[in-house]
Order: sequence, then structure tokens, then C-alpha cells
Amino acid sequence: NFNNKSIFYGGNEFRAINIKSLKYKTERVNAIEYLRDGYHVYLFEDQLRNTGNYVSDDDLNGNFLIKTEDEINSATEANYCRIHLRLRANSQIMNSNIFIKGKFTEGKTQSETKMKYDAETNTFNASFILKQGYYDYKYFIKDKEGNLSQLMTEGSHYETKNEYSIFVYYREPGTIHDQLIGFEKIIGPPN
Repeated sequence: NFNNKSIFYGGNEFRAINIKSLKYKTERVNAIEYLRDGYHVYLFEDQLRNTGNYVSDDDLNGNFLIKTEDEINSATEANYCRIHLRLRANSQIMNSNIFIKGKFTEGKTQSETKMKYDAETNTFNASFILKQGYYDYKYFIKDKEGNLSQLMTEGSHYETKNEYSIFVYYREPGTIHDQLIGFEKIIGPPN
């Protein structure tokens, strides 16, 4: 009976950055500027999603897609631009280590993906250079032991339609290693 070990949080849908065009602002883009060092895209300030109702939103389950609508060939003609993100802080997270994760960050939680807290604006800020396209991401808190959690930043809902990988291990009595005996990839919530 492993009920207490087989139950996990569903998380929340991914947030999205749509920069397929630098000629017009998409849903979450506040401003696009062309400066001496190239394009800068400023997103609207993100809010914490750890309270409130579940909102269904189509996403790429953390993935990204390189695509431009401004040119013909996305593989060779998509521009690079600097994306600026801000997350509104509250008293519960202002002393936390906040990281951005998505496939475009390669799952890393290093200095490049760590957000910096600005006490003057009470926001966490980060910027990345990305190629034109569509990117999914979430905000995670990293604790002192190195564990990541999205509960305080993104919340968790049983309705979330994320991709989950289930690994089943077995340790034969008298051995010191685990054997992988089952694997299933599902997109939740299960029926």
C-alpha cells in the first residue's frame, strides 16, 4: 500500500510567451522596442497563481517552438530578442529563490534562470535572449535542500492537463538496487 507515496500535485498549466512576430504585440506582450543591441520584448507583469480557480489554457506542456511570422523561413530567418519577465512578489515569497523553468531553460536552475528581487518595485525580474517563437514556462521556488516547488508560485489543480511520467520500481528482497519494472506517460487528468 503506497497511497501516501503515489499521490502527487497536479501543478498548473504553463504560462506562455508568444513572440512569433516582432511587428505587433500578442496577448501577454506589453511592449516591443528595437534598441542598439537588438529587439527587447517586455511582458506584462505576472501574478502569483497559487490561489483562485483553475483556468484551462492550451499550452505545449513546457516545450517551445521556433517560429516567425515576419519572414518566410523560421529555421534561418527568425530574429533573436531579449525577453523581460516580472513576477509580482508577496510577503510569503519575497525572500525565496525563484527560478524560471521550461524546456528552453533545459530544466536547469542556475544563475541564468534565477530571478532577481527588486525591493523598489516588489517584483522578481529576469531576462533571456530567445529566438522568435512560442515558449512555455513556470516559476519555481528552490529550497535550501535544492528541492523545487511550484505550489507558492503556480498553485496546483487536479484538472491540470500536463504530461506526467510514471515510473514503477521494484527492489527484490536481499538486493541493494531498484529495478524499473514499469513506465507510463500520461496527459492528465486521468479518466
